[in-house]
Amino acid sequence: MTSRESLSDVAFVLPAHNEEGAVGKVVREIRRMYPDALIIVVDNASSDRTAEEAEKAGALVVREPVKGLGKAIKTGIQCALEHGARIILRTDSDGEFDPDCFAELIEAADDYDLVIGNRFSEGRPESVPLSHYLFNMTLIALFWLFYGEILDVTCGCRVFSRELAREILKRDVDDGPAFDADTTSLAVSLGYSVKSVDVRIRGRISGQRKVAPTVIGKVLVGLRILFRVAVNRLRWRCETPSTLSRGQ
Repeated sequence: MTSRESLSDVAFVLPAHNEEGAVGKVVREIRRMYPDALIIVVDNASSDRTAEEAEKAGALVVREPVKGLGKAIKTGIQCALEHGARIILRTDSDGEFDPDCFAELIEAADDYDLVIGNRFSEGRPESVPLSHYLFNMTLIALFWLFYGEILDVTCGCRVFSRELAREILKRDVDDGPAFDADTTSLAVSLGYSVKSVDVRIRGRISGQRKVAPTVIGKVLVGLRILFRVAVNRLRWRCETPSTLSRGQ
């Protein structure tokens, strides 16, 4: 079992775009629970005081001027690897995920290359709109059809092994909102070991959703994710990992 005192080789990566009202509190929560872990906040073209609030709370702040969820996460992953991280936990900077759930994900990462949070084990959480929930159920069903795995494909709370993190940086993984779906399909297609762990969401601490806040935006993002999940199965299923997975 991994103790919180031995997490000097664990890095948290938090992509952040205009999250000044939440990011400081999220960083302090993580630091209080994991005092030895590296906390990286990727300021993704923010126009507010996101970077300042994160630094004040004790995070290592790196800046990614090209806007895009996937782009920001990959910048954070690169930084984590450069600092020698063995395990990288990617979570949101808006406080949606309860940090009490992180311990189980990190513990599972001792044996798996990708540990994905599952938001829907008890149905639709109160903070998740019905349309968002129905889309995710559709995507989970589609993923099962193509990949034979039942996973919360787009969950923004997940842990990568060092090996899978390096793989992600070498592949054509989406720089936008389909990043999480891409990394899920990449890991399954290449035979990396994957585990699902239940997580709790509590709603944003402040502000509004940054990814697809409009109805049209949600539709376009949804279509993009569905398309990439289908295409990824075709382009990655005959390939082999470029790094050695612990799952093989």
